[in-house]
Amino acid sequence: MREKVLLPTLLIIAEDPSIRAFLKKHLDAEFFILYAETKARAFEAVNTSVLDFVIVDAKFEDCDALKLCGELRPRLVSAATPVLLITGRLNKLYRDKALDSGVTDFLSDHLELEELETRIATGRKAAEVRRKTSTLAPKLPTPKPKSSLKNRVTKRK
Repeated sequence: MREKVLLPTLLIIAEDPSIRAFLKKHLDAEFFILYAETKARAFEAVNTSVLDFVIVDAKFEDCDALKLCGELRPRLVSAATPVLLITGRLNKLYRDKALDSGVTDFLSDHLELEELETRIATGRKAAEVRRKTSTLAPKLPTPKPKSSLKNRVTKRK
């Protein structure tokens, strides 16, 4: 009897069928894949599923992709869930806005298999580190605050 393997869940938010097909072709063996072609479907997926990965196409016409990421991020079950943004806009200002809205990494809009595999691996490693550190943080002792230099100087007078 074959052992049942539970795959991590990936949400792909993209209207473009060619993007969905490319991602499905290359990630189907690694993930259970959900699709959202509208903002409403994206929220439905986030509210009803535990997601391990999210990929958002920046050319999402139903709404602003960065605003969508910002609205989705707090609803994800885990703060460690990687959110990749497919975009051709990688100037500093846009990257900063994307990172502020909850994006963890970027994929070029000229999708290439090697880049996809690298970003997925990086996202998984980063999520694992965040999970481990979040469970360790409460166990670490909190150092007592040292008196400031200003307080030491005034006490000597």
